Amino acid sequence: MHPAGGRLPGERKDTMPDTDKEEPGDAMPIIACVTVGLFQENCYLYACPQTHHAVIIDPGDEAERILQRIQELELIPNILLIRTVISIILERLTR
Repeated sequence: MHPAGGRLPGERKDTMPDTDKEEPGDAMPIIACVTVGLFQENCYLYACPQTHHAVIIDPGDEAERILQRIQELELIPNILLIRTVISIILERLTR
């Protein structure tokens, strides 16, 4: 580097990432669990930390409680995955 602070011809700029800035993909996903229903099933909310687009996994029962948690976390539901205990039991019994 030039003593006055400028770069010499052909000298490359420092390419080290700025550690004060969060890079896309560095943030952990948002994961929340809401236990609902008679069988106390765990409904999971899994979301992108940047966009807040979310997957709702096995919502079971008590939609109002799940919706309340979605609103608290400011999530945008995009995908709903359903797998109930009853369907698992029936599947195993019919094998």
